[in-house]
Amino acid sequence: MTSRLRRNQSQRSAESISERIDSAILWIAVGMLFIIPLIFSFSGFVAVFSELKLVTLHIGAGMIAVLWLWQSAITTVNSRSTRASGKSLDLFRWVGKDPSRWLIVAASGWLIAQIISTLLSPLPVVSLFGADDARSGYNLYDNISFFVLFITVATRFRSEYRLKILIVTLISSGTLAAAYGIAQHFGWDPLSESAGRTRVWSSFGNPLNFGAYMVMAIPATLAMGIPNRSRKYLWMGVLAIAVGLQLAGLWYSGGRGPYVSFVAALIAFGLIGLVIGQVRALATSGAMLAAGVLIALIIIVAPSPQEDIGLERVRSIGDQIVGVTDPSTKTTGDLDARFDIWRTTLQTAMKWDVPQNESALSATLRPLFGLGPDMYIYAYPLAADPQIDNALVDHPHNYGLQILMEQGYIGLSLLVAMIALVLASIYKLVTRIRSKRSELWFSPVLILAIFPAVLGKLVEMQTGVSRVSDLAMTFALFGAVLAIWVVSSRRETAGSPLKSSRPVKSEPPKSILGFTLPPIMVSGAVIFSAMAATAIVLVTLGGWDIRRTSASRGWAAALTATTDIERATGWFESQELAPERPSFTNTLFVELFNAAVDQHESGNEDSSFQLMHTARNLLLEFEKRDPYKRDNQINLFKTEIVLTQWGQTEFAPLAVDRSRTIFKLYPAYPSLLSIIASDMTLIGRDDLAAEYNDFIEALR
Repeated sequence: MTSRLRRNQSQRSAESISERIDSAILWIAVGMLFIIPLIFSFSGFVAVFSELKLVTLHIGAGMIAVLWLWQSAITTVNSRSTRASGKSLDLFRWVGKDPSRWLIVAASGWLIAQIISTLLSPLPVVSLFGADDARSGYNLYDNISFFVLFITVATRFRSEYRLKILIVTLISSGTLAAAYGIAQHFGWDPLSESAGRTRVWSSFGNPLNFGAYMVMAIPATLAMGIPNRSRKYLWMGVLAIAVGLQLAGLWYSGGRGPYVSFVAALIAFGLIGLVIGQVRALATSGAMLAAGVLIALIIIVAPSPQEDIGLERVRSIGDQIVGVTDPSTKTTGDLDARFDIWRTTLQTAMKWDVPQNESALSATLRPLFGLGPDMYIYAYPLAADPQIDNALVDHPHNYGLQILMEQGYIGLSLLVAMIALVLASIYKLVTRIRSKRSELWFSPVLILAIFPAVLGKLVEMQTGVSRVSDLAMTFALFGAVLAIWVVSSRRETAGSPLKSSRPVKSEPPKSILGFTLPPIMVSGAVIFSAMAATAIVLVTLGGWDIRRTSASRGWAAALTATTDIERATGWFESQELAPERPSFTNTLFVELFNAAVDQHESGNEDSSFQLMHTARNLLLEFEKRDPYKRDNQINLFKTEIVLTQWGQTEFAPLAVDRSRTIFKLYPAYPSLLSIIASDMTLIGRDDLAAEYNDFIEALR
């Protein structure tokens, strides 16, 4: 009797702990989704704009993963059924015909494909953690975090209450970001140095990402005005102000893609509302939209020190579609320039060239698993036509093409499967609700808040450059569609009791791949997974995120130093702490290079050589991690040319070898190659200069 009582108490204690962990996971996810779009490099705190966004994403996802696994361990150890008979595992039986489970399988398969792609990458460490501070959302580390966020929302937000918390999070973060963007337009930006820009980016670092977030936030805000509640008109007034701010923010972002995507989301909002019979709700939302437009117009026409180019950008959409653009002024922001990038990307997908020699096996697997996460930037110059300028192309401005290039046909197929399942779930839910209008058993707020936001964002991703700032909420909304499907299925089952004449559905038969693990193996595997995940998360956060944030903090502090010595010391310490950061290495190199030249011109040869070699050693250390980064190769070439001119002729052969490497890696940039050719004459290699110039002429 005593042992049974103890077991019952242990079971209740385990359930209590599990509930607390579940609540912690919920609020960590909500906190992540609220903070990521809003937080950035506040003045003088850290040196990299997106630093705090990435750290928030990684820490939040890591905490969720660890808590989830320990919750599973506690539940498994205290589960009587597991202790008695072990655990039956049968993937095909579990999935059945449930599209929500198929979506989880597709997402899991996509993550596995990314892991394989990373292992096959020319630079696996770069593919794992990312190549550049300015790019985010495509390395494996970020995508693992997105996967955790997606699964968390899909499985832990399966109630109307929790889904409404998600919507409120989207609305509140979107409204705050919009208000800050408007303040930037009017020249007030106390937290950073982004005021005075023609196209504002609020807390996102890019106007396209800012506009894309507004595309998701506006439909959600319109939907929240639907429910009847006390003081309804006051609530609608507050939401109308929020819509007005969001519309003004979208306008000031100046993104043609977000403009079109917003219209698509608005059309989806209206069509879905009509299909599910929410005419009165649409009238309420329409009134809020009209009031929001009026508020936005008042803001837009207000006098401002900054030119408003919103109307010009809207008018140019038609010209972009028909291709009316002066080729001499074409930029990567134009639609015809995007067409050029897309064409080159598809050409690359036929060849799969990488900037190094590789084995026959890797070459064979390349079309299946792609170039590797964050490797597109290195493959593009190998296939692109000669460019007008030297701007790097690190994204094809199309999410699907980015996945195709970096994760291959398998990665793209799994992404398409995910999107198809999301769209199929939306379609089935809408048609299911349409057929049962008289007994509406599911809140139309969730449908109209989430589905148009997802559809609008999918449209935007066809021409945008998605980053962590907007991708986090995007994957959360994908998970929300899955959660809505599960909740609606439960509601439908609860509201439609089986009649005695209706046969009860039997469990699907076991598949040939199903198996059962013994109890001790189940407990051991779950506990080991929890311990291993905890160790991996702690090591990764400490060795990567915390270390780099400390370096970024030190770099920012050095910027405000009162003396050159203090600033230089701070920069050296930060660069030594995070030598893989290109922004730190390049900035410090430029300072050292210029100081070396100044010392040499002043006749201080010993100091000049010491400074130049110190600068070069920084680049050589960086090259060990990333030998294909263009700026690093160009700067190394500069040091070798200068040192040769200063009498250290042993660097001449190194300069020649590096010039050949540069011509091999970056044939798409003839103006840059012309500089390399000219520099050959500085070390007496007129023959190479002539050879290179002939090559450049052939390119043109």
